[in-house]
Amino acid sequence: MYVRIEKIVTHEDRDVEFIQMKWALESSIAEAQKKLGTEEWSCEQWAHWLLRRHNVDLVEVSEDGENGAVVEVIQ
Repeated sequence: MYVRIEKIVTHEDRDVEFIQMKWALESSIAEAQKKLGTEEWSCEQWAHWLLRRHNVDLVEVSEDGENGAVVEVIQ
């Protein structure tokens, strides 16, 4: 699974370190795959779940790096 997230930064002192976001993302994906029965989830389901769980502005999920879903917060 290919995942890309975006977090809008509006100042020079970012609120979170990007490498920590990556680690948190990897951890929550592994946890979900273990505990939530996500093997049947679509790319859209993954994207919505990750968007809510990580409070980010955009999530892109695909199975092959080409075809998938993009979900973003519209402000």
